[in-house]
Formats: sequence, C-alpha cells, structure tokens
Amino acid sequence: MRHNLWPSRLNDYLEAASERPFSWGEHDCATFVFGAAEAMTGEDHAASWRGKYKTRAGALKQIKKHGVENLGEWLDKFCSRQPINFSQRGDIVSVDQDAFGAFGIVVGAEAIFLSQDGTETRPLAVCDYSWRVE
Repeated sequence: MRHNLWPSRLNDYLEAASERPFSWGEHDCATFVFGAAEAMTGEDHAASWRGKYKTRAGALKQIKKHGVENLGEWLDKFCSRQPINFSQRGDIVSVDQDAFGAFGIVVGAEAIFLSQDGTETRPLAVCDYSWRVE
C-alpha cells in the first residue's frame, strides 16, 4: 500500500535520480522503477538482486534466476498490469524496445525514464505496458 506521504517521497526520489548517471545493478531501469515503488510503499522488491550484476547480460541472468524471463514478468509478481490509459502518477510503464525494454515512472501524461546522464521524459502514448503500484 502506498505511504500517506507517497507524492512527496516520489518527488524526492525522482529529483535525486535525475542527477545520477546510469549504472547497471545500481541505477538502471530495474533499480530505478523498484526504487520509486519502494519510495512510495516502503517495500523493496529488488533487494534480492540489486547490486549483483554490472552488465545487461548480468541483469537478465539475475531476473531469470528468479524464475522469470524479463523485468515485466518480475513486475507481474508485485504489481497489477493495466491498460496504459489507466496509468496514474507513480505507476510503472515500459517501452518494449527488446526483450529487456525500458521502464519508467508515470508523472502525468508523461513518464520519466533513465538516460545515460540522468533522466528523460517520454509521452505515455509511446509506452506499451503499465503496472499499478499500490
């Protein structure tokens, strides 16, 4: 369940994330969205694999080690998948660019995604999937 102060906690988290460079296992798409969910709910669903890889291949290996094929399936364990047009602030979305995809956090009609130097926004219209963070 989202913490009573989740909006300000999410804002603080996103502001801090905007200043951090991309780093596999520490600050990548997976740790970014699960970090946002943790800021809102207090639950850390990435604790079992955060920091245990340093490459894209290592990230996929960690995900598969937990019995799923991709990050979307991992999210399905903790969040309810929903149509994009149901997405609300704080929900997780993805752009399915390949088997791994790019994952971001909804902030209105846009979502914040990681970039090499911090964060960038993309319109929800380009997103393929959405998960409700509760």
